[in-house]
Amino acid sequence: MACDCIAIFNKKLAEHNSRIVEGIAFDMQANTGRAYPVIQCEKINPRNRDKMSVIPTFCPFCGTAYAAKATTSGGQS
Repeated sequence: MACDCIAIFNKKLAEHNSRIVEGIAFDMQANTGRAYPVIQCEKINPRNRDKMSVIPTFCPFCGTAYAAKATTSGGQS
């Protein structure tokens, strides 16, 4: 993580028997994983099997980027 917001919030939330749910995203190219806060989504139509997941790229609490933006070198020679 680029910041300690989740740990700080979890410490405060523990006083109220709560914590932030975290998920893990894997970057297959860099062979790394990172934890992120889960942003819960619910299905609108229960008969539809599709459901999206939301993975933030910036901390929703302080705005710090979780990972540097990937750069591609498609330069011309």
